[in-house]
Amino acid sequence: MTDKNIKYDPSEDEKRLSYLINENMTDKEKLKALSDAFWQVNNNGYGDAMANLIMSGEESAKTKIWEKNCKEIEAINRLYDHISKKN
Repeated sequence: MTDKNIKYDPSEDEKRLSYLINENMTDKEKLKALSDAFWQVNNNGYGDAMANLIMSGEESAKTKIWEKNCKEIEAINRLYDHISKKN
């Protein structure tokens, strides 16, 4: 079976990313939140700044969200693609 034959069910990714998005958000708002998370993970300067804060013991809500985004980048990408294709 190829990837094209597999139906994507976004509900699992939506649960995993509930710290970023919720059901009351419009698709445009969800795309913005997912896009921002993608940028944070992939921007070297931002990543370096977060890593430096963590290594210096200055963890915060901001660094914790960045760490979650790094762990969930595949779910972020899948859900972003799904939402953007349906619009």
